[in-house]
Amino acid sequence: MSQEDTPRQVNPIHLIFVILGFICLGYLAIEYFNSPGEDTDTTSQAPDSSDSFENDSIYDKADLMPEFKDGKVGLSKYVGSHVVYPPEAIDKDITGRVFVTFVVNKSGKVGEVELLKGVHPLLDEAALECVRNLPRFYAGEQNGEKVRVRINIPINFTLK
Repeated sequence: MSQEDTPRQVNPIHLIFVILGFICLGYLAIEYFNSPGEDTDTTSQAPDSSDSFENDSIYDKADLMPEFKDGKVGLSKYVGSHVVYPPEAIDKDITGRVFVTFVVNKSGKVGEVELLKGVHPLLDEAALECVRNLPRFYAGEQNGEKVRVRINIPINFTLK
């Protein structure tokens, strides 16, 4: 068997660096994406439907933003430890930052997960799958009422 036919082994130290990279970059990006901006319009309307859940506004920023169980650091740690770097992407040295958007509903459940900016189909799907499986958040609030809030996060895939 030639060297080209031998499966590439992943060094555990490299995986530790990947996870730490997720945690650091995720935390910084969460801070960036969820910091107050210049825009004062905080809502976007969902499409019309007879279903009241879909008629609720989705806020980009709320008085009280949804929060993961252990805060932004907890979210970064969760993503870093639960995202699965596809072996085929590792073999092909595919890296990059995938941006995902999702909505935290009034009960804290994550839904409406979508790709904002992808890198490669393998990494894009791994990031989407990780976000789809996020546990419940503490719901966001606007004027004392629970509301649906959109959150954007980056998921960084790096090999060292």
